[in-house]
Amino acid sequence: MPDFTRINRLRLTAMLRDLGLDRPLTDEELALRLLSMELRLGELESAVLPTAHDELPEAV
Repeated sequence: MPDFTRINRLRLTAMLRDLGLDRPLTDEELALRLLSMELRLGELESAVLPTAHDELPEAV
């Protein structure tokens, strides 16, 4: 029978390593990741939210 606890721990470790989170981040790395996330969220919001040039539907 497989040791699921060990398998799950190895999968978690691999996932964290892929994300670069297998070690503590320096203040600079953390700031860069937060900035990157803010920029990405801004891009996603602009893709989803209407702009001032778009016409909004009239309220009923």
